[in-house]
Amino acid sequence: MNFTGGEPLLREDLPEIFRISKRHGFFNILTTNCIEYPEKASQITKFIDHLVFSLDSPSENEHNRIRGVGCYDRIMDSIKIAKGLGKHPIINFTITRGSIAALPDMVDLCSKLRVLLWINPVYNWSGLEGFEKRSIDYIARYFGRRNVGLNLASLDVLRSGGNRINRPVCRAGEATITILPDNTLAAPCLYLQKGTFKIENNLLDLVKRREVKLSTSLHGKDEACKGCMAWEYLNPSFLHVLNKRTFLALYSILSLFWKELNFKKGARI
Repeated sequence: MNFTGGEPLLREDLPEIFRISKRHGFFNILTTNCIEYPEKASQITKFIDHLVFSLDSPSENEHNRIRGVGCYDRIMDSIKIAKGLGKHPIINFTITRGSIAALPDMVDLCSKLRVLLWINPVYNWSGLEGFEKRSIDYIARYFGRRNVGLNLASLDVLRSGGNRINRPVCRAGEATITILPDNTLAAPCLYLQKGTFKIENNLLDLVKRREVKLSTSLHGKDEACKGCMAWEYLNPSFLHVLNKRTFLALYSILSLFWKELNFKKGARI
């Protein structure tokens, strides 16, 4: 269960949602900008399996400029608070053409802070440009660092220019469930809403309906899906189609867990 945003901690009922999620056996992931985390940490941290803090630059001034608010210090404080509560947060660095030069410094900063770094390449969205092949190869080389994680399958999609509608990567309708704030199911995804269906009683019954399945079947195939690199949908999709990217994704996930385990052991020494 991946809690992201926007800023999910703005929801007042989030602690209760976390409790319900854990009660149903979900692995909870929270990504936050840390503006709200210090005050809410004691209520929520025990229900979170992967705690992810977004940091856009190793430079305090640059991070605050990108965010438009002075929250760099909140992230540093949040790291200390989370560790005090027995969690080792992961820093999420959404890397762009403009910030790729800061990658070595970001790796060094995370090493000093004794936290793992997750490299998240930006996709073509809201005017942000993607990467040249040499830049993708440069990012991939950091996979071997002991405190760095990234999804090799995502990089492979970047190299090919995103989702191809003749051979779609995306399985959004099978791999994810998108529920809108008005309690409707969006199929197959948030960006390609071929159908929206009111959730009245049983979600399981709803997803089995013929019209929902028809909308879901269009994932990755519509003209609007051409070149899509929305990782919140593509990353889960890698595990629903057996090919090279399935193994790259699994290897990346297992590598992250292994690095996290070793990092925690090292932190106790």
